[in-house]
Amino acid sequence: AAHSLAKLKALDAVVPILHHLVLPARWPIQRVTEILCDMGDAVAPRLLDYLDDPDAQDAGKAAAIHTLGMRRATGAVAAVVRHLAHPNVEVRVQSAKALGEIGDMRADPALQQAMHDPAWEVRAIAANALGALGDEAALPILTTSLADSAWWVRFNAAHALSQLGTRGTEALRSA
Repeated sequence: AAHSLAKLKALDAVVPILHHLVLPARWPIQRVTEILCDMGDAVAPRLLDYLDDPDAQDAGKAAAIHTLGMRRATGAVAAVVRHLAHPNVEVRVQSAKALGEIGDMRADPALQQAMHDPAWEVRAIAANALGALGDEAALPILTTSLADSAWWVRFNAAHALSQLGTRGTEALRSA
């Protein structure tokens, strides 16, 4: 039913889909995101409204942010950046991932700050996102992250450095 509503571009169904399908052990975030993406670019304002709703569920916020990233919604950068400080780890992970997918350089400072997140999952995804942005300003934090306690952060930081061209490759070799 949700997929059919998406095909019909029934934007009134966005919030009910988030409330009823993004529940623990019910539907994976990826499937809900696919459904919402089928609604096209018009879904972004509804998702941004949902992110501002104080009653919105964390799982729904994670799905909304993931969808905004997949849609490459540049108008969502500020809202997604705000969610890098959310108390829920999955919301922060999806925020970092979405910012990398959107590819807007305005997210660079916030992603660099996310490299100090207490959750290694957030740091790992933030490293990927910084690599995707391709801003050499991230060289110092990515180089420092090669010594992170979590191997996945180290791996993603190395990969991100390799995406930053000659200076990134030089920093990687030097480290």
